[in-house]
This record gives sequence, structure tokens and C-alpha cells, in this order.
Amino acid sequence: MNVSYLGIGQKPATGQYLLIEAGSHTTNEYRFLAASDPTGEFRIIAPRRDDQEYYPTIATASSISVSTTPAKNFRIVAAPPSTPGRDHWTELIPLDPAHPLEDFDLFQSFAVATHRTNSACPPSKS
Repeated sequence: MNVSYLGIGQKPATGQYLLIEAGSHTTNEYRFLAASDPTGEFRIIAPRRDDQEYYPTIATASSISVSTTPAKNFRIVAAPPSTPGRDHWTELIPLDPAHPLEDFDLFQSFAVATHRTNSACPPSKS
């Protein structure tokens, strides 16, 4: 079953952009618009590709960071809003099969990445 969805929102990190997401459980795409230009046209970040999802994080007006899933794991890339497409993505955190990326938060002057490891955890005590 192919389920499609559409979401509209404002990125809370800065409130500088409005985003529209369209996709399914295996692919998606985002369009963005500067919140200061509500009558402008939404621009696409990157068109959909089969079996690839991406999730933009916008912390500044000069950079869009994107989490991409080429193989059920994530990498982090960045691009300027003026040229947000895949051809302009610069890799910030590469795909690491041994340590999958679990979460990524972008702030004004720093970023936090959380990776999963295969380390054994002791059982929790109840």
C-alpha cells in the first residue's frame, strides 16, 4: 500500500521559512518560502527520488542542512537557500554504516549529532 501525505509548517528553529512536505513512506520532497515573503513562490529543495527521504533543518538564512537516507541510514549535507538542490549539497557528516545517525539538531552557531553504536548495555534495574 502506498500512503501519501502532505504537511505544512514553519521550522521552529528560526521561524524564517515556511515548509511544505509531500511524500510517502519511502520518498519525500520539501518546498520552502521565506516567512518574510508570504506572497512569494515556494521553491523545491530537491525533487523526490525513489527510496530516498530527506529532512531539512534551517538554522540560518545562509544554509539549509539536510538529513538524507540513501540506505536506511542518514548523512548530513548543507546547501545555500539560493541553490538548495542535490547538485549543491556539501557533505558535513558522511554516512557511517557502523554508527547510524539517530538525531541531528542545528543551532545558530553549532550542531549536535547523535549516533547509535553496537555497544552492549547492561540490563536496567527495576
